Amino acid sequence: MSFFTCEKTKKEKLGSIAQAKVKYEAVVVMLTEMARIRALTRRCWVRQRLDKSARERERQEARPI
Repeated sequence: MSFFTCEKTKKEKLGSIAQAKVKYEAVVVMLTEMARIRALTRRCWVRQRLDKSARERERQEARPI
């Protein structure tokens, strides 16, 4: 009888290791997605700033002194 309980705990251990691995992979995926989104938003923000400064420059050049 004890042999089966030992076998069961071994399976449970393997199951919990697999669950932990799945959770870890999910966290890694989530963090990489967050980093990708952050990089994209930063790129958009920089592009907006560049567009804004270019528009300001054009406005300054168009204005007669």
